[in-house]
Amino acid sequence: MKWNDLKDISKAPETGCCLIYLRQKVLFEDYTDKKQVESAVNNQDILEIHLFDSDREYRAVASNEKRIIEHIADFENTKNNVYRDYAQIEDEFDMRGMQISVLNHIVYDDKTGMATIDDYRLVVEKEEQ
Repeated sequence: MKWNDLKDISKAPETGCCLIYLRQKVLFEDYTDKKQVESAVNNQDILEIHLFDSDREYRAVASNEKRIIEHIADFENTKNNVYRDYAQIEDEFDMRGMQISVLNHIVYDDKTGMATIDDYRLVVEKEEQ
């Protein structure tokens, strides 16, 4: 998929972090506007894209059937239905001062007593100095 194929990109956070899997490399950096991200992609083939801040995540994935699956994850971070997992960032990515975590949204089925993760979102936060 190309940048222009992303129909819901306008719903992505205006600033935040991007994690983009291209055919030749991975982009993982903070951004100050979406034009900066579009320029970094430079019309390359995108396999998967995540644009996120502390409140929501836009993601899109190219499927084998030439479809693009887009999703906005913006559920609230409440103690009763969210499990936070902190991510370790490789040294090759310069994310000094930033902490990345994954919020897993959990739903409970009263009939079976089972819990399942029905959504997730990446979160970026400034580390406290």
